[in-house]
Amino acid sequence: MNVRMLSSVAVGLLLLGGCSAGSQGAADTPSAGPGVLTREQIMATNHRNAYDAIRQLQPMWLQTRRRSTGAVDPVWVYVDGVRRGTVEELRMMNADAVSEVRHLSAADATTRFGTGHSSGVILVTTMR
Repeated sequence: MNVRMLSSVAVGLLLLGGCSAGSQGAADTPSAGPGVLTREQIMATNHRNAYDAIRQLQPMWLQTRRRSTGAVDPVWVYVDGVRRGTVEELRMMNADAVSEVRHLSAADATTRFGTGHSSGVILVTTMR
């Protein structure tokens, strides 16, 4: 009798867990992960340019790093794989032209693009 009761409880917990996992995020905007902003997330901000959308959703991505010498290393922006400049580029980019935005940490950016990326990188993929 105890085995039967335990198995019923186990099945109930599995069903309950499956229901909560299936409904989780149903009303939320889709997310591709912590270092990624989707088109849906960007458009949901109702901002006209990419900079303002990122500033609302992930403001830490826009912060620069100051060296011990006092110099500031910019956050570099790459659009469709091409280095375009600093975050000021994002102010001129229409939010509705953006398909996805990814952030690379300083370590990941240096591995991928070489030195000079100590504030990280913002990778923008457009709707092309």
